[in-house]
Amino acid sequence: MKVAAALIEFVIVPAWFSAAAAAQPRYAVTPLCPEESEIPPVTFATNSAGQIAGTCSTPSAGQRAFVYSAGALNYLTPDGSLQTVAGGINAGEQVLVTTIFGPNVGHTFLFSNGAYTDLTQQSTSDPNGPLTYAAAISDSGQIVGTGHTAFPNNRALLLSNGSLTDLGTLGGSVASALAINNAGQIVGSAAIDQLSSAGTGHVHAFLYDGTLHDLGTIGGIDSRAVAINDKGQAVGTYFTGTSDHPIAHAFLYDHGSLTPLGSLGGQESEALAINNLGQVVGDTGTGAFLFDHGTLEDLNAMIDPTLHISLDRAAAIDDAGTIVATGYLNAGTRQQQYQAFLLTPVPEPASLLIGTLAGAGLVAPRRRQR
Repeated sequence: MKVAAALIEFVIVPAWFSAAAAAQPRYAVTPLCPEESEIPPVTFATNSAGQIAGTCSTPSAGQRAFVYSAGALNYLTPDGSLQTVAGGINAGEQVLVTTIFGPNVGHTFLFSNGAYTDLTQQSTSDPNGPLTYAAAISDSGQIVGTGHTAFPNNRALLLSNGSLTDLGTLGGSVASALAINNAGQIVGSAAIDQLSSAGTGHVHAFLYDGTLHDLGTIGGIDSRAVAINDKGQAVGTYFTGTSDHPIAHAFLYDHGSLTPLGSLGGQESEALAINNLGQVVGDTGTGAFLFDHGTLEDLNAMIDPTLHISLDRAAAIDDAGTIVATGYLNAGTRQQQYQAFLLTPVPEPASLLIGTLAGAGLVAPRRRQR
């Protein structure tokens, strides 16, 4: 009696594919801001739909907040404000915008469904208000940021259901909330002692989940947390050295543990964003980085070198792995311009090979009888 066995034949990978895989850039690069920048573009955030909120700095108009969606960039100018900066963006394309020059300077707005709501004005009568800067917004519409009743005593605030909650401090009088996830967990930094007469003091990163938790440092003097994903993983920076000469180090916080991420040959690093896959982006003294599966990698080594782009900072990353970074276009030439860039993952060479061979009918399993 013969037994039939299904044997899948192997496909030999051609030499051309091996060479192409070695040379294949991991990210395609698209400039975001329509003009060169006088100063570095700042503040970027992404949502689950792949939309971006950010700020371009241009010679003609200064700093201007924008939303980038489906290949189009639209500026955000509440009440005719001349200069604005963007905060967070959520899945409903609600965007936080703060004015820095023009009418209602120093006010923070919520942009939603084509209309602006002045959150600063609305919260003026709140006992914990007003909210003067909004940093991040969850998909349910909870907003975190900073406000003050008497400068310089800025406080970390949560705006939820129309009312403000002061998150407290870690012993000092100053705090700042910088990010919130969809579970309502908040991270930021808070003073651990009172400000000196020179206006200096020490701050630690915090996690708020109804209680303010001091995340501490890793043998340093100060720390701050700037981003948190829906799994409760947070990233930020801790500082060693002295108050006069601090040295920055990127960290990952994961359920009670702080881990340093290292650097790319330099002395310093800074973590700026994390997605729900645990991928972290930020900057070092030598360029923008991606931290993925325990490995710190140079983003400049992942883009086409013929573009002559030098990335110095990666500021946001979504769950599809799309990154927003800043750096120089035409780097090293007289025509170099500071720009913001969208880095879109290029399909893995293996997937390209499978698609090519499938199209040729070469990857369908064939059965051989024996």
